[in-house]
Amino acid sequence: MRELRKNRMRRHRFFLSIFLTLIMILVGGVRFSSAQDQSRRFTMENGLKVILEENRTTPVVALQIWAKVGSADERDEEAGMCHFIEHMIFKGTEKRKVREMAREIESLGGYINAYTSYDQTVYHIAIASRYADTALDILADAVQHSTFDPLELEREREVILEEIRMGKDNPSNRLFNQTMSTLFHHHPYRRPIIGFDKTVKSITKDQMVSFFKRWYTPNRMVLIAVGDVDSNQVVLSVKKGFNDLRKGNFVLPSIPQEKSFQKIKRSEIYKEKEQGHFVLGFLGTTLQHRDRYALEVLDAALSGQGGRLFYELRDKESLAYALDFIANPNLDPGYIGVYMGTHPDKLERAIEGVLRELKRVKEEGLKEEEVQRAKRYLIGNFEIGLQTNGAQANQMSLDELYGLGFDHYQKYPQEIQKITGEDVRQVAKKYFNLEAYSLAIIRPPKGK
Repeated sequence: MRELRKNRMRRHRFFLSIFLTLIMILVGGVRFSSAQDQSRRFTMENGLKVILEENRTTPVVALQIWAKVGSADERDEEAGMCHFIEHMIFKGTEKRKVREMAREIESLGGYINAYTSYDQTVYHIAIASRYADTALDILADAVQHSTFDPLELEREREVILEEIRMGKDNPSNRLFNQTMSTLFHHHPYRRPIIGFDKTVKSITKDQMVSFFKRWYTPNRMVLIAVGDVDSNQVVLSVKKGFNDLRKGNFVLPSIPQEKSFQKIKRSEIYKEKEQGHFVLGFLGTTLQHRDRYALEVLDAALSGQGGRLFYELRDKESLAYALDFIANPNLDPGYIGVYMGTHPDKLERAIEGVLRELKRVKEEGLKEEEVQRAKRYLIGNFEIGLQTNGAQANQMSLDELYGLGFDHYQKYPQEIQKITGEDVRQVAKKYFNLEAYSLAIIRPPKGK
């Protein structure tokens, strides 16, 4: 975070801010909540949450819109809908032709893109701050007036179908999808975000428009601007640009939650590959749960070339050429897993080795030096990761969207520092059920 401005500058801007704020409240119905000298958050009358973070270090700004809708909100027959909409959102509006939005941003030296996950969809622009109003107008236009052009829809359908075909030939992608479908039998996390051939082929424009209107409502969205901007001016621009968004009254369907495992779930795919790959997985926790911090410390201690698993299973026993530990919290309980790439002849020994090391952690915990190393790594990596406006916008929006508050990220170092070796051992005992887990394997056909 940038240092606070000197007192005399503060006093001048304080009175200016009061004056502009009174005007906005009178004419715009804007409700302000907690704010700092450089961070502001307000909610428009239509429910759109807006976060503004001034950072004058460089003359650039990151602008993002986060929608609290992802592949987990789709019905089985809609699988891939959010990702399809992501492909279409910048493909023309009532006032901008197909590809005009991307050309406009790129002609100004900016960057425009989007991505879809299980629980959210994000549209983002990075651009020189003098063009912030143009970027805001494009984002506002895209989320309010996209036409979902039929010709572009068919073109993007073919692009997505090709992405699905390519994913099937990618061992890492194939293994991840197999892991999720083995780990989750009821929750929609079991489905690939991109969808399936059948569902992507069947999605119509009418279905897409209906889904978009139902889910992409301002009360389920966060708009953020981080960078070299005047927050007072941005407030006025946002109020003007996003006033066509209307609150939704859609009753959210309940999402089936995954039950605890009662046995080992093993799934194998045979492919003509020289290596064997597997992920041994467990159900994890949520972004809101306090266990996430101890699990992050455990993740950092076990993964990487300096981690215990790498040292014990690769360096000492030569059971792997690649391995990693993953603890990924989501809006609903996420997943924990150990990935390993190994020679097919060593596959069963490698699985036994992973189970042995997880049992050790569960029973003995970590050494104090491992805990401290992991905490130093997490805090340092976190701080380095916040160097860009885009990274700050990502973290603040994610926390705000999931009810943690846009400034929650500031507490992250303290939350990690609080974690003890006993905290780590307790989450290992809680989540590592070595009698009931998922095991997804990709290997060459037996006998080859």
